[in-house]
Amino acid sequence: MCCASSYSEPEPDFAIVGREAVVKARRHKIPADLVIEVAQTSLRYDRDEKGSLYARMGVREYWILNVVDRVLELHLEPVADDQARFGFSYGR
Repeated sequence: MCCASSYSEPEPDFAIVGREAVVKARRHKIPADLVIEVAQTSLRYDRDEKGSLYARMGVREYWILNVVDRVLELHLEPVADDQARFGFSYGR
């Protein structure tokens, strides 16, 4: 597993984007409305590294399907966070 950098663009297992965003996405990079990761061995990486990157990118909802504990973790409302790996995390 590679470490994320400030230039990283993670690839989610699933991403949902609204219709209007599809048209805009052809011209500009825009964040998905919802990103879902299925995590078993990558749980810590998905929570810390990818979570901070998705929040920084403006992804409004980030879900982690935690296969080990059989839990769906919901991360909402990206906010600036000096303690997070990439300066952003989720408020809820």
